[in-house]
Amino acid sequence: MCTSLAVRRTTITCSIDGVAVRGTARFAFTGTNDPRRQAPAGRAPAAGGAALQEAPVPGEGRAMSGLEKAISHAMAASVTMPTFRVTREIKLGTLMRAAKQHGVSVTVAIAKACTVAMGKHPKVNWCYQPTDKLIERSSVDVGMAVAAEDGGLVVPVLRGCESRELAELNEQWKDLVARARKRRLKPDEYTGSTFQISNMGMFGVSYCDAIVTPGLAAILAISAETEAGSPFTITGDQRVINGADVAMYLDTHKGLMQDPVACVGHVGTAMPEAAGEDDGIGLGGVPGAH
Repeated sequence: MCTSLAVRRTTITCSIDGVAVRGTARFAFTGTNDPRRQAPAGRAPAAGGAALQEAPVPGEGRAMSGLEKAISHAMAASVTMPTFRVTREIKLGTLMRAAKQHGVSVTVAIAKACTVAMGKHPKVNWCYQPTDKLIERSSVDVGMAVAAEDGGLVVPVLRGCESRELAELNEQWKDLVARARKRRLKPDEYTGSTFQISNMGMFGVSYCDAIVTPGLAAILAISAETEAGSPFTITGDQRVINGADVAMYLDTHKGLMQDPVACVGHVGTAMPEAAGEDDGIGLGGVPGAH
């Protein structure tokens, strides 16, 4: 006997100390004899053994490149994860001024602020491991998206951000970005991140969120800055962290961004002119702020 597949999606919206929290969960129930629990040849089963079903699409398709396949499989695997989203608006002016004064990329300064905040909220850097295990990681390896010259995105990884000086991270980031744009990174330079940042501010996007994939508990998406600040949205894996965890993490992160001594250094009153275009992805549509 074969039972039918029932799928229910639930969206939850609530507020924690003024922070918007939105969650989406997918629940799938199958009978033990349901043939859809058997993964077709060449297709990885989803969590719990249920195969991901794909509808046929007409037309002549080309074969995906290795990178396209890797992205496709990671995105498909993310469908099995119970996720939620938390957004906090954060003003960036003080951090940008501090980064310029200390001669470092704003991208790297944000990564360092994320890392310092994890000192108080380490679960943001953990991840779920099948089946029913948590990996409690202490090394913070931050992946940040960079646009390649031939199109698409590459995600170089800054490793050991919790123990390295900002200037050292900045020098490595410049090298990673230059080679990422030409797709000349080694595999260990774009894999294995423990936290990721996706920045859409350069496109003037008012709101965006990112897809968290297996191996991460959280990913941060940054939108364009407004008078209220830039929306910082974290998508989290509910198996590792919850909305309150992320709300408190973003509160700590906001404090570091607006008083960045702990992650960048002291800030003067004047903002010097930038020596040149900063590396990485644009931030909030501000030229040279990446």
